[in-house]
Amino acid sequence: MSATLEFILKELNLHAFLENYQSLAEEAIKRKLSYIEYLESLAQIELSRRVNQMVQRRLKDAGFPTVKTLDTFDFSCVKSLKKEAIYQLADGHFTNQAKNLLFFGGCGTGKTHLSIAIGRELCLKKFRVYFDNVCHFINLLQEANHNLALHRFFKKMEKYDLIILDELGYVPFDKSATDLLFQFIAQQYERRSMLITTNLAFSQWDQIFKDKQTTVAAIDRLIHHSYVFEFSAESFRLKSSLKGDKIEN
Repeated sequence: MSATLEFILKELNLHAFLENYQSLAEEAIKRKLSYIEYLESLAQIELSRRVNQMVQRRLKDAGFPTVKTLDTFDFSCVKSLKKEAIYQLADGHFTNQAKNLLFFGGCGTGKTHLSIAIGRELCLKKFRVYFDNVCHFINLLQEANHNLALHRFFKKMEKYDLIILDELGYVPFDKSATDLLFQFIAQQYERRSMLITTNLAFSQWDQIFKDKQTTVAAIDRLIHHSYVFEFSAESFRLKSSLKGDKIEN
């Protein structure tokens, strides 16, 4: 009878049931639990297993380059940020209205750290998140365009609740490349949320998009529904280096 049951559980992919049904049955007998209570205990364990697997898949799919969390960010070093406001974003409510997050600040001020941390929190809450460096992302856009697969690439990105593009403006691209980035931004407008980190103020974005018209159009779409955060602080990496500490990538 156990062999038959175990075969069925394997076929149904109920691995938590398979691993726990005997031990929980013994416990149920000792505690005089009803059949429903016993079944509920097994079902809760199976649900927890599946949720955990889903979260792990979404963390992997997000493509975070490293592990960063909210509780390891030193808000005392970035006086311009309100800790409560950042923590509120971690519940993912802004994605319901396709609102954007824009992080402005110099190198090493924690923009990437917080973008990853917020993204991870959303993954833990079962949102779908995509993280990429702008340089790599533009290369993907160019490759898709070259292969006449840009529309397919845009469709692929529709599955994400939040798209994080890190380090906009750090590396210059020619106009044809940034025009593709503008197409993507325009395609996301009022459809899904983006989080963009940059070292350039809006007044300098013509360095990115090359002409005034495209620059104004890109800014207009990003800030129409957005939360804007300025990271005014000395570089964490520079401070760490001056103290002789190990610099974290």
